[in-house]
Amino acid sequence: MLRFSALCLALTLPALAHAQDESTPAPEHERRVGHVLIISEDGLRGDAVEKMHLKWHEVLRHHGSYSYHAKTIRDASTLPAHASMLSGVDSNVHGLTWNNWRPSKGYIKTPTIFTEAQDAGMTTAFFTGKSKLRHIVPPGTVGVYDRPGYYCKKVAEEAALYLTTEKPALAFVHFSDPDERGHSDGWMSEKQLSAIHSSDRCLGILYEALERSGMLEDTLIIVSADHGGHNRVHSGATKIDREIPWIACGPGVLENHLLGDNISTMDTAATALYALGLPISVSLTGKPRTEIFSETMASEASTTLPIASDPTP
Repeated sequence: MLRFSALCLALTLPALAHAQDESTPAPEHERRVGHVLIISEDGLRGDAVEKMHLKWHEVLRHHGSYSYHAKTIRDASTLPAHASMLSGVDSNVHGLTWNNWRPSKGYIKTPTIFTEAQDAGMTTAFFTGKSKLRHIVPPGTVGVYDRPGYYCKKVAEEAALYLTTEKPALAFVHFSDPDERGHSDGWMSEKQLSAIHSSDRCLGILYEALERSGMLEDTLIIVSADHGGHNRVHSGATKIDREIPWIACGPGVLENHLLGDNISTMDTAATALYALGLPISVSLTGKPRTEIFSETMASEASTTLPIASDPTP
């Protein structure tokens, strides 16, 4: 039985209320996959994935659609960028403009893909190496929140066990390794490249676990990052700070398909909602990347539905 630390509990408080007459789950027949797994490799530059030919990234690229030049938000820091990845809106909307764990500041001000999935009765899970990402998931908006450790090996192993045992409809897994070595030794330094290889192996832990459990054939996997970096920083002021990889692999996804460079990290949220048949708010900046799917899968997205804003936590 999977054990969680006292600080990493399954969240059981009531979910933030939505106005029921303003947000309606999409019909079940519009659900395109059984599961969505989003994996974020903190601080991973797109050109690193392109140049290094990483084993497990190459597996996903070969079987999926990809870009090495997707863009994160201008505020290219871990907390704001992940909040945009998982909410589909920029930091001036979701409100997480700082970049450390500050409990007194509260939580994200907008719904996320987890609130939408929970409201539709879907199971969810969130595994992270950094405690500050807790700001993205207010109590009651995710089924399980866990921080197994800082580095990716422990995070990946515990996430893999939970994913294949409980089979949540929506899960997020975060790896800290590339960012840690980027700050300590410099982006694209020998030690950071080694950390990127470690992150690739952690990606393999998740992929092989899904394959063994039979979940791979019904899971949309999106692999991306929150930001890039240069020297030992990532301010977002330079292009290389904002360029990130974006790889999608799963049922109905076009294989070995190079995407354009106009993909935003905010599109990750919208694409996850689209794949799970959940409503996509007209207020989202991100758009579902329907072009990743074959023609039989990429029918027009259902009419977007307005989603009531969550009250400020």
